[in-house]
Amino acid sequence: AFSAAQEKRLRKQFPDYARVNGYLTAIAWSPGVAMPNVWLGPLMEMKQSAQSAGAKAPTLAAMNAMLDDLMGLYNHLNSVVLTHDPHSVPPDGIADTDIPAWAAGFVQGAEQCASHWRSSGLAVKSDKMPFKALYVLAAQASAAPSTWRPTNNDGQVLLTGLEPDPPAPRELLDSGLRPLWQVIAPIRQQRARQQGL
Repeated sequence: AFSAAQEKRLRKQFPDYARVNGYLTAIAWSPGVAMPNVWLGPLMEMKQSAQSAGAKAPTLAAMNAMLDDLMGLYNHLNSVVLTHDPHSVPPDGIADTDIPAWAAGFVQGAEQCASHWRSSGLAVKSDKMPFKALYVLAAQASAAPSTWRPTNNDGQVLLTGLEPDPPAPRELLDSGLRPLWQVIAPIRQQRARQQGL
């Protein structure tokens, strides 16, 4: 179980925790298995970008504790996708209170596994629903790390929303996540049954 203490520690380690949560949600929801060597690097970049220039390097014990907390969050998000009703809406509280930052993390995580999403008929593109709604939100996120920013399909950075008057963040989030959930949850749960999990 992912504890409140683990979440508190991660929020301290990652001031942009909403982005980290969204990123790991996309990795956990991925239709294919994403190995840690694919997704840990960007998380460490998020951690490094949050540190001040003169900060001491963390000790090995501190790094291991942080990795344990990140794996706890990942396992929690993975268990949600495997146990929540696949025919309903995504679970309540799936996104952090900073919805644009969460969406930015989700899009970044989905881009890490774009081929998995594509194999399920879901293109990780800024002009195609359901990801379009998440890209609109991602473009509204503040303090995006310089190593990753949401881009359109031509590789141009999205600095503002794609629509002049986008819907409220919660509505946009729902319009992006519901169709994803209805495809991803059944795939993941079927795969878990086949593997006897």
